[in-house]
Amino acid sequence: MLVERIVPSIGHLKVARIQPHHLISFMNDLKLKGAYHDIKYISKPGLSEIIRISKLDAHSIGIHANTLRNAKVGSMISSVTAQKIADALHMSLRDLFTPHGLEKTLSAQTITHHLRCVSTVLSTAVEWQVIVSNPCDRVKAPRQNKKKINYLEIDEVQGLLDEAMKLEDIRVQTAVLIFLFTGIRKGELAGLEWSDIDFEKQIMSIERNMQYIRGLGLVTNSTKTDSGFRMISISASLIEQLKRYNTWQKEERLRAGSQWVDRNRLFTRWNGDYIAPSTVYHWVKSFLIQQGHDDITVHGLRHTNISVLLSQGVDLITASRRAGHSRPSTTANIYAHALRKPDEMAADMLEGLLGKKRSVEAI
Repeated sequence: MLVERIVPSIGHLKVARIQPHHLISFMNDLKLKGAYHDIKYISKPGLSEIIRISKLDAHSIGIHANTLRNAKVGSMISSVTAQKIADALHMSLRDLFTPHGLEKTLSAQTITHHLRCVSTVLSTAVEWQVIVSNPCDRVKAPRQNKKKINYLEIDEVQGLLDEAMKLEDIRVQTAVLIFLFTGIRKGELAGLEWSDIDFEKQIMSIERNMQYIRGLGLVTNSTKTDSGFRMISISASLIEQLKRYNTWQKEERLRAGSQWVDRNRLFTRWNGDYIAPSTVYHWVKSFLIQQGHDDITVHGLRHTNISVLLSQGVDLITASRRAGHSRPSTTANIYAHALRKPDEMAADMLEGLLGKKRSVEAI
């Protein structure tokens, strides 16, 4: 995606001719709507019935059965998949699906990332004495405002869990429970292996991170930082869900037969192969939208988990360790709102102890 945005804007220019004003124009273009490119589609009411009447099956479209099921229940699917379904039904894309993401624009952080990519190339050109100086050094990156991450309150969490357990898709059930009960990142979730789950001791090990890199495909790395490697205790209810999910996956493995690729991952494609974190993201995001939580992202579930821990009096060091932050100060800065609750509880406790004593002495 970086190359697709950089090349059309400044790829025609000779390195020696790139000036700061070219880079400024490039960044301004990235701020416009339409630069996001990652458009997904959600089915309109009635698609499931249309597919049933037409007797359309996944094999004839060239997609997997789970993908067709996701489209029928209103989960977000890729533009390629949506177009395949529309073509197979001989109907227009806009009659069957609603686009999601048309209004999205690139964040200041993403634009800065693009500028850094260009700067890396130009810095190499300076080292090779192709150019005298790097024009990126004379350009200011866009100011990055601290983005507010919405999260759920405790009563909302319980309601969301109840609705998740009603889903037919056990993959979405399990993903939602893992996000809410552990607070791990989506890449860490996609990298989970069954060997990371100690069912007896109720411990989950976070050891790797899965990400998609254009040109390389799906890549498994170690966790984000040294502190990212961690072992966290998990609840009995999550253990039971994982056992049910494990049984379901074994049945899927039998159905796939010789096509199954044994990756030992919790979340996989239909044939057991690696799955992109974005796929799991869209499963869960579609569920959140269906439940009326359009303002909550999948990262917002991680935010919810850590906020709940801190608001209920879990100490900062424990919460920071579970989150995989390198320093407790990072957790304190991000989750200052949640730390106010224990502070209020402390004030009430002191009032109960010292305030009462002072009143007695006054009498």
